[in-house]
Amino acid sequence: MQRDPKTGRFLPGNQVAAGNRGNQKPKWGNKNAVKHGFYQTFIVPKMQSDGSLHLYKKGVDIVAIQPEGYRLEEDGSISIRDDVAAVLDEMGFVLERRTCKNL
Repeated sequence: MQRDPKTGRFLPGNQVAAGNRGNQKPKWGNKNAVKHGFYQTFIVPKMQSDGSLHLYKKGVDIVAIQPEGYRLEEDGSISIRDDVAAVLDEMGFVLERRTCKNL
């Protein structure tokens, strides 16, 4: 494309790529991010120095469980007391059997 020397505007010329490009901005976000799981939320357990277990979701400290509310098993898994697990279920946490290394 060339510019007009007087006005500096582009002169009409090669406009092959100016056709219908389709929907460049999808209404409901990035489909590739959904496909590859970037919007999934994982629960990350971390042990603190005072013995409490902190549960992180999307990098934010959501819940702190005191040492009497959980037990570390020999295989590295964490067993949470039933009453604490019921509260976590009400908050929307999906609990399953996972192993956690002591950090």
